[in-house]
Amino acid sequence: MTTSTIHQHYSAVYGHESIPKQQTLTQVLLNSRMFRRVGWFNESTNQTYPFTGSMSALNQSTGIPSTNLVCILEARTIEEISAPYLDPSRSPIRRLDRMPKFVREYVKEALQ
Repeated sequence: MTTSTIHQHYSAVYGHESIPKQQTLTQVLLNSRMFRRVGWFNESTNQTYPFTGSMSALNQSTGIPSTNLVCILEARTIEEISAPYLDPSRSPIRRLDRMPKFVREYVKEALQ
């Protein structure tokens, strides 16, 4: 799903003033560790680029201008999300109490 689609949906549901700009929303979704970038989509040419790096890295490696590019996101599985909380050798980015309830319950059940 592209970030522009997510942003349009949130704008329709919550109102345009109550949500951040599309670029900010993209960073919030990526920083939540609930989604991963799987590519880029050019809205003007309808081309998809399976490149997981940043927009500037895509521009440098392919010469594609960054105008009209939006990020394509994919939801992570519950196993991928909960792995840092279940493996003592890994350090999670976010505290468990800051994660959504379904993640906290999954980790709690897995640790029992």
